[in-house]
Amino acid sequence: MAQEQQNISIAAPGFGGLNTQDSPVSMDIAFASRADHCIIDKAGRISSREGIQVYTANPEILADVDPAGLPIVNMQEFVQENGTSWLFAVGNNQIYIQAVNDLVPLDLPVAYVILADYWQIIPFNDKCFFFQESQQPLVFDPAVSTTALRIITEDPLGAVTGYPNCGTAAFGRVWAADFDADSMIVAWSQLLTGDLWAGGDSGSLDLNEVWPLGQDEVVALKAHNNFLIIFGKSSILVYNVPTSGPANMTLTDTISGLGCVARDSVVGTGDDIMYVDSTGARTLSRTIQEKSMPIGDVSINVRTDIKSLIKNADKKTIRAVYSPEHSYYAVAFQENKLTYVFDTRQVLENGAMRTTRWPNVEIYCAHRTLAGDTFFAGRGGCYLYQGADDLIPDPDNAWIPQTVPIAMKYYTNPQTFDSPAKLKFPRQLDVTLIGPSDLQLYVYWAYDYTDNYNQSLINLPGGEPYFYNGTVGVDEYDLAEYGGANTLLSTPRINVWGSGRNVKFGFEGDITGNQLSIQELNIQALMGRII
Repeated sequence: MAQEQQNISIAAPGFGGLNTQDSPVSMDIAFASRADHCIIDKAGRISSREGIQVYTANPEILADVDPAGLPIVNMQEFVQENGTSWLFAVGNNQIYIQAVNDLVPLDLPVAYVILADYWQIIPFNDKCFFFQESQQPLVFDPAVSTTALRIITEDPLGAVTGYPNCGTAAFGRVWAADFDADSMIVAWSQLLTGDLWAGGDSGSLDLNEVWPLGQDEVVALKAHNNFLIIFGKSSILVYNVPTSGPANMTLTDTISGLGCVARDSVVGTGDDIMYVDSTGARTLSRTIQEKSMPIGDVSINVRTDIKSLIKNADKKTIRAVYSPEHSYYAVAFQENKLTYVFDTRQVLENGAMRTTRWPNVEIYCAHRTLAGDTFFAGRGGCYLYQGADDLIPDPDNAWIPQTVPIAMKYYTNPQTFDSPAKLKFPRQLDVTLIGPSDLQLYVYWAYDYTDNYNQSLINLPGGEPYFYNGTVGVDEYDLAEYGGANTLLSTPRINVWGSGRNVKFGFEGDITGNQLSIQELNIQALMGRII
């Protein structure tokens, strides 16, 4: 005989983000089995992401070869000492400046032909340098021209054949590595210039004798905490660069067995570096007390999925961005139209960052500007991360931007409510939602690890919001972060039927107008006999 009806309250469902690595049996409700087009908002709720809205007003400039538009595949902001900001965008074998809202191509040197779009763009000392394998480096110098690029006529190292594929600006000079003919050399320019690579206090370092595994190849360079970090494919070197100059730098630490596979995944977060190795997304943190470099696997909860993506991807196309304003590190796999987003506010007990996914979004690159704007780019040019729906130019309709709702999908893992042997008879699901006042949200539930879902519809028809007075401060649900007259706090009730030893719930909706967050679930259920 069934027992008295019980109320099972679940606050902040999905708080732990996506977990596809562990067994779903009795997994904590904090984890989601699916979190598409979601983020973890600042109040710890599972929420729909913000919109990706077109910024480029002339996307047709990218359509001279492909009617659907060739993508922008790399971006970089360059800010001069006088405060003038330039946003470079690379694609279509061109280097553009995103001026106001239009892409404007820069003039190339006479007879110079760009062969690919994998440039690394390095701002330094009121100039901006462009490195790419098999291409003579370029420089943008607004003191000479604001419409044209020129060649760096003095080749790095001189005696080394080929050109660098990666670099960084640090310690008063430009650094270069991964040369066409020698991937074990790191070179540096003369002080305060990226144009002069011979004589003076320029120089180079041969890494052949210091790789911990005997041999490796440089993938990326990054300065952090007064150290030069040299990322190889399977190891990492940490050099201390003294004020006396790079000629006196010393090897401080080595990490073997872990390296970086994607140059453009290396991003500084202020107090750390995040990057992608062959197994997933990681952080590189210096522990001062131990004088060592512990490694943090922040993608451990989705390790198998992301490891497969990395293995099969063209490593040149893996791009990442860190946004302190939105507290995430996002890694885009353009070939799969899939982006993994790692929330940096809180690390879980196992060292993982709370993870969500943005599927079917063709992101080719991303960049965060000094003003705090997060840009994504792809077909149609450059996009801003803002709003609550996507705004995408339609190549079949004169490139007029079209509003596209965000297809949010969130599913729990199967839940036993600490009674795995008992039969459950859910009768009602109360959901606390914060989001748009005009919403159709489908609710799904299934029993006993099956995908035989029942379904119901939450239909909020719009009108005056339930909790809004125009000037309200932050309430108990942190509602003020959404604001506006289209924000709604609602607690719809859904009749639920069926039974099983465990139950999982799913929520799917096309979100527009305002972001949607799921604050709380309350399940009214009868607990049956032990089976």
